[in-house]
Amino acid sequence: MFWSATAIIFVIGIAVFVNDSKSTSKQARKAQQKSTEELLQESVDESPSNSNLRRLAKTQFVQEDFVNALKNFDEAARLDPKDAESKGYGAYIVFLSGQDELAAQRANDAVNSNPDNPAARFFRGIIYLQTETSDEAVKASNQAIANADFDVVLKVAPDSEFATQIEKLRSNN
Repeated sequence: MFWSATAIIFVIGIAVFVNDSKSTSKQARKAQQKSTEELLQESVDESPSNSNLRRLAKTQFVQEDFVNALKNFDEAARLDPKDAESKGYGAYIVFLSGQDELAAQRANDAVNSNPDNPAARFFRGIIYLQTETSDEAVKASNQAIANADFDVVLKVAPDSEFATQIEKLRSNN
């Protein structure tokens, strides 16, 4: 009888220990699962700097949360008017919304902010390349601008993801 009671208490103790361990593991996993976006948002809330806003916006861009990404790219560019990267991404988001002329204006502003910025050049090139027009002269001019922008990207950032995308694009044409 004594050993039976001891065995039951031992099993109950093990079950409590395992449940407690599982609960602790669950809490640890929850903390680890806090998304990158949430962590970046906390960084922005604590210190709304240009770099924090741009990092958050890039994460939102990748997740196709374009409304919030544009808001944060614009705020990053407001904090640093020379931030061609944020302006370039913002221009492309505007282009995705179907506002070709505004996107081109924003892309030109991005390139003017920093002519050697790969993101600004890449997105302006994409915008000019993909803007639909029936005017052959405009189409040729847009193609020339895009190619010039892509050449700059390949020169200043040959190992970048932008360069890889340009090479894929050119190999498909």
